[in-house]
Amino acid sequence: MKKIISKYKRCIGLNFLMTVIAITAISSLQNIYSQNLIKEPRPCGGYIIDTAALRAAKKFESLKSRSLLSTSYLIRVYFHIFTNDNGTNAAATVANIKDEFNTLVAAYSGNNICFLNGGFNYINSTYLNTAFNADTDPSSVFDPYRIEGCINIFYSQVINGANPACGTGCTIGGTSFKIPSTFCLISNGNIGAGQTIAHEVGHCMGLLHTFEPAIGYENIDGSNSDDAGDLIQDTPADPYAYKSFSCFSTSANRCIYTGSCKDPKGQSNFSPPYTNLMGYWWANSCYSALTLTSDQYTRVNSYLGDNDDLQDCESPADLAIGPAAYTSGYHIFSATNTLTTNGNVNLAGSTVTTLGGNLVSIQPGFVASSSGGALILMRSSACSSPVSRGFLETDSKVITKINNNTLTNDLKIYPNPFSQKFVVEFDLAKASQASLNVYDLAGRQLKSISKSFLKEGIHQFTTDASDLPAGVYIVVLQAEKFRTTQKIVKVN
Repeated sequence: MKKIISKYKRCIGLNFLMTVIAITAISSLQNIYSQNLIKEPRPCGGYIIDTAALRAAKKFESLKSRSLLSTSYLIRVYFHIFTNDNGTNAAATVANIKDEFNTLVAAYSGNNICFLNGGFNYINSTYLNTAFNADTDPSSVFDPYRIEGCINIFYSQVINGANPACGTGCTIGGTSFKIPSTFCLISNGNIGAGQTIAHEVGHCMGLLHTFEPAIGYENIDGSNSDDAGDLIQDTPADPYAYKSFSCFSTSANRCIYTGSCKDPKGQSNFSPPYTNLMGYWWANSCYSALTLTSDQYTRVNSYLGDNDDLQDCESPADLAIGPAAYTSGYHIFSATNTLTTNGNVNLAGSTVTTLGGNLVSIQPGFVASSSGGALILMRSSACSSPVSRGFLETDSKVITKINNNTLTNDLKIYPNPFSQKFVVEFDLAKASQASLNVYDLAGRQLKSISKSFLKEGIHQFTTDASDLPAGVYIVVLQAEKFRTTQKIVKVN
């Protein structure tokens, strides 16, 4: 059984409180973790450090450190947006997700780590959107919504985290629950703030806070940095949450260390990592353009090279899929270089399937039908030159050229079911003449939502369908050489 240490993490973007609590370091962890009683402020929320995975990563790192930074990774991610039970109060918008993904890519692209956007969905749950408590509720409540083979990133309006430090009503900016992990949760208030998405995904990929006393507190001279603090040698000792905020004062927005905190050697001349992605000095807009150090990248790469769960989220160099048929569920196929379809590949029914890579090559025998509500996405690697291309054969034998992201026009409708009005959102990958209409199941057009030339980018339309009787309808988006559909349900 894996041995783990429970740790608490911050309430990102909120006031950090000066309450000192005691946490007990778990003893006898294969002679690596010592028995200590450490006092530190207890920020909101919590996560678990998987020490077995940590030891394996550090061992892998010591054996292959010279080759780690030259390895290229394409990691699949998928976004989940919580709404209330009736489909309203979405925790993020289509534009938010696009910006969040770009932030994630920018944070890691400098060191051969890239990401593939597998898509996003809406999950109707008032509880998970507004009432989930990260301190008391198990992370397993997210299991039914997680998609295999990718890092799942969830968004909710509020993440509750009441504890003695924050008092009742504390809220959290984000949590990864476990380090390493393949999913995390971010609150609406932290979308874009302090590069929270890159911070939380950093936790998923094995990084600790710069002020983390995983075993004990780090010496300013770095002499114990391999076995204390965040266990990274080239990140300076960080006093941000060091034992107690009372040992130092800062400017009004806590941007600069001006104190007398004592490290284990009695020294107080801290030079904090103000712009490190895994610190908190960015709070209250103190710092931007946050980065990671070379050793932090090495640690991430060691987890990616050794951890089974994270390796399941990685893309192979090249991949051929098929012959195969997918009529339901989520499927994400990707390759760092070239993804090729092989023989008869049939995508139909209600499947949501993403094909991605530097080059997506669609060969004869590939058929995709959206008549059953299927959604098929073509995604080029965000860190590659825009050269993805191919051909898509639909049931109507219409051939569509795929250039860059021309088939990433996600058609999202909410609330669904609806009673009076519904919202249609899509990200048009190429400017074109487009029409958006509502049909009944017999194929009769009932409403024209839009018919005009639309620019590349995100579009949103609100439709009043109060005059329609209760039943099932189909919304059709037609743009030059492609067509996508989505079923909607009208209720009384």
